[in-house]
Parts: sequence; structure tokens; C-alpha cells
Amino acid sequence: MRARLAEASDFDLVFVVAGVATQAGTPAALLPRDLVGAVFQTNAVSPVRFAEAFHRRVAPGGLIVLMSSKLGSVSLNRGGGWSSYRASKAKLNTLARSFAGQHKGADWGVVLMHPGWVRTDLGGRRATLDVETSARGMVGVLEARLGQRGCVFLDHAGETVPW
Repeated sequence: MRARLAEASDFDLVFVVAGVATQAGTPAALLPRDLVGAVFQTNAVSPVRFAEAFHRRVAPGGLIVLMSSKLGSVSLNRGGGWSSYRASKAKLNTLARSFAGQHKGADWGVVLMHPGWVRTDLGGRRATLDVETSARGMVGVLEARLGQRGCVFLDHAGETVPW
């Protein structure tokens, strides 16, 4: 895939989506270590590795977007639950801020994106947003963000999510 993409033009936007919530209802301290490691690898480490591999292909004024979740907000976590998923997304947010800091001279920005609570396999039937509403919102937010540098944590409506 990388060889095929090498022939393509630079990208205005690289959107990295990765997420698993394996046994999310079980407290992380009770999960097998290898399972927690796999969740962290998928949700946090691999997306940043992808960003590192492709950042040179982002056009000036472009964006690297990493799908996060407000469940990864440490300051909003007052109720607990989904601890391995929450911790993995908090780790993604931390790694993404480090990535942005390491590339602070770059002429592109980094966005951590919370899509909202969406009716998907992960969000479930009770979720408040349909896929189309979430997707349209994210597109609008990201189009408005093109040309801006730095690292931000935003939701599908453009609101800042607390770290």
C-alpha cells in the first residue's frame, strides 16, 4: 500500500481511524495483560505510528486527524466504566500531543476527533447520533480547520473536548 501511495499527490487530510473495545465493560485491572496490550496497541500506538509514517505526505495547510473519543478525556471521566477503552484513547491523546510537539515546525496540524455517540456496533442502538450526522459534522469541522497548525481535541460539532 505504501508503494502505491508513494505515486499519489500529497494529501490535504490524513484521517486515521482505529478502535476496538474488547471486553470494555470489564475493569482493566481484571483483564488479561495481553488483551489490554492489544487494545492499547490498536487504539493508541498504531494510529500514531501510521501518522509518523505518513506525515511527510501531508500537504502544507493539511491535517492529520486521529479518531479519538471523549471517553479518553481524563477530566471528563467521573463515572468510570469502559476503563481499558478510556485509557487507550487517553493514551492516544497523549501520544498525539507528543507527536504534534515533535513536529511543531510542520506546516500542518493535528486534530483528535470525537465523532459523538454514534449508532454503530461500538456506540449501540441507544446512541444519540446517526452515522450521517456525525460524518457531516466532522467534515465541516475539518474543512474549517484546514490551514491551522497545532494540536486540538474537537467533537463533531467543532466544540473543544477537555483533555
